[in-house]
Amino acid sequence: MNKNGKLPLSKKGTVTTNPDSVFSSKLAIPKDIQADLDERKLEARWIDGKSLTENYGYHAKDWIPYEMPEKLRKSQWRTGNDPDGTFRRGTLVLAVKSTEDVAKHKAFLKLRAEQSTVQRHNKEEAEKMRHWAKETGGGVKILEGYEENE
Repeated sequence: MNKNGKLPLSKKGTVTTNPDSVFSSKLAIPKDIQADLDERKLEARWIDGKSLTENYGYHAKDWIPYEMPEKLRKSQWRTGNDPDGTFRRGTLVLAVKSTEDVAKHKAFLKLRAEQSTVQRHNKEEAEKMRHWAKETGGGVKILEGYEENE
């Protein structure tokens, strides 16, 4: 023991419990609901219930509130279980979208990111060419958009 009466770390035992079971997130999806989502091939995310109500049940990115099957609704003791079958955490509502739609959306976002990278690169190269033309003495004229005329 050290002078404070505590054991050094090297003498302490190992952790016997899983920290996820002790310190789980309030937004963690219960295993039985996750199993149902996997079985139905759905992806889940939390959306704001207040904005969903204000927009009459419409979400801008087409997420739909998750409705629990009857077998999961019977466990009324669960926090966040509404009688109508939606799963809530505070003002958040669990929403779902098909795995296929999520994959399409991710592919779209990746393509858009790649296109913006290419456009940024083209702008940088055009700026380098303008700078080079100014340095060479002005005998060079850069025509933008010439690629479209080829």
